[in-house]
Amino acid sequence: MKIMSDVLIIGGGVSGISCGLIIGSAIEKELYALNKTVTIIDSGHSDAKKAIFNNMIGFPIGVTGEEVLENAMKQIQKYDSITFLNDRVIEIKEVLNHFEIECNSGKVYKSKIVVIATGFKGYYIEGLDIKAFQHSKTMKSGRVQIDNDNLKLKDNVWVCGNLSGMSNQFAIAAGSGAQVGVNIISEWAGEWKVIHDKVGDK
Repeated sequence: MKIMSDVLIIGGGVSGISCGLIIGSAIEKELYALNKTVTIIDSGHSDAKKAIFNNMIGFPIGVTGEEVLENAMKQIQKYDSITFLNDRVIEIKEVLNHFEIECNSGKVYKSKIVVIATGFKGYYIEGLDIKAFQHSKTMKSGRVQIDNDNLKLKDNVWVCGNLSGMSNQFAIAAGSGAQVGVNIISEWAGEWKVIHDKVGDK
């Protein structure tokens, strides 16, 4: 089965969901994003699931990563434009004007834009000639990053979260995902865009 999305995010952890939420909110309210769709593919192994947070602004002290991700999923479900799938991506192929994303299940998905948000404990996805190397902000073995230019790998391919070379903090990972989301919607709009809500909005 091949499903075409406008954006396919690989990784449903902190940065991946943050990216999806920015794009989903734009799709809901902005003409330049009308009828676009997002697919998030997640293997279920986010490091955030093992965490307890005491230093995240606006969150209660001691909130667990499981609780945060459960709430994030409720936010994702608000947007009909976002599809969340449980699978593991094994290869990305560039085909003419889109990408084909093959999963461990054997399913293949098509997308115009790919966002890689898989975390920094190794990088195992084939394709696109992506090379992983030791993460610059930790000497722990097996922690890697991939080279990028302001979170962009090439046209229509982005990276966010720890894999992009960011520090391993929740707020930083979420912020890099949000930045990629803003970058994508800005490219759609042809000018810089951000998504804000205010008291009184429906």
